[in-house]
Amino acid sequence: MVDIPNGLAGSRILVTGSTGFLGTALVAKILRSVPQVEEVLLLVRSKPGAPAADRVRRRVLGNNAFADLRSRDDWEALSSKVRTLDGDLRSDGLELGDDDRASLGQVDLVVHSAASVAFDAPIDEAFDTNLLGSLRLIDALIDAGAAPRRHIHVSTAYVAGLTKGTVPEGPWTDTPGRPRVDWRAELAAARTARERTEADSRTPELLKRFHAKAKRDLGPAGAPSVGARAEQLRRDWVSDRLIELGRARGQALGWPDAYAFTKALTELAISERDLPFPVTVLRPSIIESALREPFPGWIRGFRMAEPIFLMYGRGALTEFPGIPDAIVDVVPVDIVVNAILAVLADPAPPDFVHAATGYRNPMRYRDLVRWTHDYFHENPYLDEDGQPILPELWRFPGARKVHSRIRWGRRALDAAARVVERLPGDVLQEASDRIDLRRTELEQAAKYAQLYGAYAEVETVFDDHNLLALHDDLPAPQRDGFQMDPAAIDWRVYLQENHLPEITRRRGTVRRRPRRAPVSTVTPGGPEVLAVFDLEGTVLGTNVVDTYLWIRLAASPRSEWSRRVLHLARQVPELVATDRRDRGEFLRRFYRRYEGASVEEMAAIAHDAFNTFLLPRSFPGALRRVREHRDAGHRVVFLTGALDFTVEPMRPLADIIAAARLATDGRGRYTGDLVEVPLAGDARAAYLRRLAGEIGAHLPASYAYGDSISDLPMLESVGNPVAVNPDHRLARIARDRRWAVERWGPERNLPRFPTPGASGATWEPGELVR
Repeated sequence: MVDIPNGLAGSRILVTGSTGFLGTALVAKILRSVPQVEEVLLLVRSKPGAPAADRVRRRVLGNNAFADLRSRDDWEALSSKVRTLDGDLRSDGLELGDDDRASLGQVDLVVHSAASVAFDAPIDEAFDTNLLGSLRLIDALIDAGAAPRRHIHVSTAYVAGLTKGTVPEGPWTDTPGRPRVDWRAELAAARTARERTEADSRTPELLKRFHAKAKRDLGPAGAPSVGARAEQLRRDWVSDRLIELGRARGQALGWPDAYAFTKALTELAISERDLPFPVTVLRPSIIESALREPFPGWIRGFRMAEPIFLMYGRGALTEFPGIPDAIVDVVPVDIVVNAILAVLADPAPPDFVHAATGYRNPMRYRDLVRWTHDYFHENPYLDEDGQPILPELWRFPGARKVHSRIRWGRRALDAAARVVERLPGDVLQEASDRIDLRRTELEQAAKYAQLYGAYAEVETVFDDHNLLALHDDLPAPQRDGFQMDPAAIDWRVYLQENHLPEITRRRGTVRRRPRRAPVSTVTPGGPEVLAVFDLEGTVLGTNVVDTYLWIRLAASPRSEWSRRVLHLARQVPELVATDRRDRGEFLRRFYRRYEGASVEEMAAIAHDAFNTFLLPRSFPGALRRVREHRDAGHRVVFLTGALDFTVEPMRPLADIIAAARLATDGRGRYTGDLVEVPLAGDARAAYLRRLAGEIGAHLPASYAYGDSISDLPMLESVGNPVAVNPDHRLARIARDRRWAVERWGPERNLPRFPTPGASGATWEPGELVR
């Protein structure tokens, strides 16, 4: 007979993985149903700014799994049984202090549930956490002199791999036809793969590819931003290669992914050890929300199935791989917890236990899909217009067709995005946002199909005789409180009344449009706070090309106007390409057009241009914001790539104007060369750092407003970045980083390009031959 409360009374139980889903449920169940335990020791590692004890207090005991316990009069006595051991499974010896090492040596029972449960972890990281972490724990127990009555190693039922048919509760190596695998060789290969992949990522061919992609993404932002992006692309490439290596190696040997592969090799490594204490391998299938405890539907984190359920309910996942008649082996977390406690309390437990449901109470994939479909039709998400989203019932076209549809959909959206991103300003901005949203959905669908599709096609049934025997060995009064019989589950009720209501409640309502950006507000401060404004596209609805053309026409006879306009129009494609590549290069090349222009005449024409052309196209919202900053006591800075004489009339609005300046030839005419490095891209960030040092400004409290990707370094330099009428690339970054976004525009009914009057100026530079 297995008497759990009496069998565990007075025991010291060590639990790893307590900050995770299963571990949290286990600790809550021990305190709730086995209060006679002496002590529950939780091995938890500290993180920067989060000591291990604080993590236990917040992430474990503060979880809603303990809500009923925290309301009890004996909560203080119960919680005092929980003790934190500050240790790290990633290090030999676990980095334990002397007191914690001594406590480790006194444990009576061990539950090792810590693991990397990510199905897409890089292969070396999966080995380090799952295999080496398990061995380090065993070594630390032996070194501390521990002699636990039972050590439970929580594995996974999918160590059986892609085997078809019924799998017994025994060593997976007994499976007929299973290849012999040397776990030491696989571990060494995984470690070597990291070094080799890191070296491969630094070959000239790949580095050029990363740089070219970064240049396309962030070119105008400057070399530092491009370099940071290129390095991130390189790291992503290394991670993706190691993820793919783990998946490919696992599948080549008969496992669905690196997770099942490394868990299987962990079992093998433990079995080869001559241990001074007995080990039981507990193999859950897919652990999902609670059947009963701590309350029906309780779940922690974003589990394997939840993203698929939620994408389906939003109408974003129209198909998914899977065999309609295959068993989807899901086990509620409290059944797994009860199985662990029964093994700990059993004087002679089995060596292997399957905590699974498919053998005794199978749930078919077809039924799962139907019940989910019915739930979302009865409890639909609403779209942005308040209309119910009614997802279609999957038709199971097969994995190959599903992957093909996703692949072609992504290609079509990529092509559409390339077209839209080349359109100017706010043209089709909403279309661009929708393309980004749909592309994100397809990328998620592709990821989930690759990660989890195999589990909807597994035709394995996990024998659970040992699990049922544990249940039957419980005294009759304990069988209800420590329920382990899969036959007790009504899958439709579990899904529609417990699981789906809980995960949809936690995830809120669907958003078919991108989330609204945070609102930008102005907080009172002093002159140490800067309010930095780009001008073109942010404060003024014009650009340096518009201003140049107006000035150029004002300084030319009307008979020359058509020729001037046609000449500039022919160069627009090249100018746009240069601007997308490097804003500074564009400004240098474009400002050479002012060669030979009179300094005095340009100042007079620029004054007329400001009053006639620029000022009417200023954004009232931007001017109001400038006044708000001045009223708040901030120092207003106009930071622009425009020429100084074109924005000089705006000086009364700002405390500081930093603009481009042209060199003169000593005869009162411009040479077309800039005096300083153009204030574009990373040059703006450098300027702000220098300015802050000179005047004592505090950039983390300051504000910056910009409209293009070339403003990115400026926006990143301050604590309050605001994207104004952002171009496509900046809009995407602002959305990802949750920056404030403003949409400012000029007064309506303005002519696009008012005709300048005659200025009487003479300007005969050599621009027409350029």
